[in-house]
Amino acid sequence: MERRYQVFVSSTFQDLEAARREISSALLKSDCFPAGMELFPAVDLEQFEYIKQVISESDYYLIISAGKYGSIHPETGLSFTEMEYDFAMEIGKPSIRLLHKNPFDALPGSVLEKTDDGRRKLEAFREKLTKARLVNFWSDPKELGQQTILALLDVKKRNPTQGWVRGNNALTVDLMNELELLRTLAAKKDRTRTETLVSFDDLSKQTEVHILVASKNDEEPYTKEATAKIANKDIAEAVFRSLISNRAIASIGRAASDILTTNFTFPAKYDGFDHVWLELDMETTEHFLHYLESKGLVGGNASELVSDWQLTTRGRQHATYLSSLRNLG
Repeated sequence: MERRYQVFVSSTFQDLEAARREISSALLKSDCFPAGMELFPAVDLEQFEYIKQVISESDYYLIISAGKYGSIHPETGLSFTEMEYDFAMEIGKPSIRLLHKNPFDALPGSVLEKTDDGRRKLEAFREKLTKARLVNFWSDPKELGQQTILALLDVKKRNPTQGWVRGNNALTVDLMNELELLRTLAAKKDRTRTETLVSFDDLSKQTEVHILVASKNDEEPYTKEATAKIANKDIAEAVFRSLISNRAIASIGRAASDILTTNFTFPAKYDGFDHVWLELDMETTEHFLHYLESKGLVGGNASELVSDWQLTTRGRQHATYLSSLRNLG
């Protein structure tokens, strides 16, 4: 079963945009999905709680450090980048560390800390990073693609993780047990029946979702090429199916995007790209989660940024029933 991995990429932002592009491109070539500052370039305390959840749900953590220390948390006195690193270490997240060899002598002043205090904090942070068992050093962002690929091979070997699989292949142990029971019951009944516990037939409109493309030689990790109109009924089902093994909005949206991509026929003009996929943004994902909530299929805390969506008892019954029909058909 093909697995993919999420890698949280941590760094200061504006001074390392080129480095992040190289790393994101390398991750995509390695069947990984980058996550990190692109979600929230201007982080604050509330968003940091969400970022902690994304780090927790990622398979691996990667940090890039150069000449900037980053924005400071007013209470801890640490940069948000260092706080991300400390949290990743606290929860034992397998990590990759990529440090610039000599930022203070080799980099221009525009990408260096301007104050003595900022430089001292950066030096202390670099010392913390270099005390780790495995650290890779770089001097040119163009080196980072190959370094990332090699580091990934090593960290996957030393710290294998579960990764994630397509939503239509992912079942929990409990759901597998329920499925087996329901399969036995369904086999005794008329296999031509077509009724479902819940229908999404009340959704008659369509929603535009982005088409993303990427090629191995592109400088950018991906580009938003166009949009595609997807039936709301199909989106609702994809979001529902993704809830079988995901609980956070970011993970739900990613899994639902993969389900939609698998079932979508892209025009021939996209044949020249190495990767083509559909992307549900967070706002659209949350909209359909609320729709499923209105159907009594899911529950979650919509007032909190760090959400915890999951199937209700009715939702689990419906998921198991649909799965049994697919397996019996």
